[in-house]
Amino acid sequence: PTASGCAQSAATCPGYSEAIYFGVVQPLLPVTVIAHAGFLVAQVSINLQRLNTEVFTLTLDSVPDSDVTVYFTSADESIATVQESVVFPRNGAITRNVTVFNVQPGTTTINCRSEGGGILYDGAEANGLVTVN
Repeated sequence: PTASGCAQSAATCPGYSEAIYFGVVQPLLPVTVIAHAGFLVAQVSINLQRLNTEVFTLTLDSVPDSDVTVYFTSADESIATVQESVVFPRNGAITRNVTVFNVQPGTTTINCRSEGGGILYDGAEANGLVTVN
């Protein structure tokens, strides 16, 4: 194939890349990078008294193509624990409440990762999503 208006080289045709395949110059197709969708929280910090619970709201920033399960972990479970997971159904509500339980005084963070939901959510992670004091 020929690149119109240039001599098929990066030096004479800006943005042109080439690959050699059996001695024939073949242009490389551009690669599209798809970013993961995001998680939104209304409050990034929770203040809890010992042995009490608090709820924060997690919202997906787009409607998933298939069910999404979001798993939660506490960076330090001796300070606070968090419910294991929430499920966002395909084409359903994109907001869920998440419960945190304070074990003892201190500071920790809540992290999450998701599975399912197609290319936008499968494998998405958020570390330090919420700070618990």
